[in-house]
Amino acid sequence: MTTPEPGTDRTFAGRVLPDNSGMAADLTADATAEPRPPIVCDMTGAPDTGPERLAEYARLFETSYLGRDRSQAGARWLLRAGPGTEEWARDLAERENAC
Repeated sequence: MTTPEPGTDRTFAGRVLPDNSGMAADLTADATAEPRPPIVCDMTGAPDTGPERLAEYARLFETSYLGRDRSQAGARWLLRAGPGTEEWARDLAERENAC
């Protein structure tokens, strides 16, 4: 990373950037001192793997995703109505909740 000379313009998109020239990043240490939360579901008993599940969500969204609604209760995906879309989305949701 190049450090600008003192007195040079430190703006980007109209915002003044912080002067981090005296800081060094320690990429070998854990950035947080807090323990990580336990894994609740590792998909051991799932009929698919994590990457396969993500790829299936990606395919569903590529073909049917229209948007989302957010509320205090959570979020709801808006999907295009099409042959099998509702069954596909419900099946994914059931597998996701099976843990």
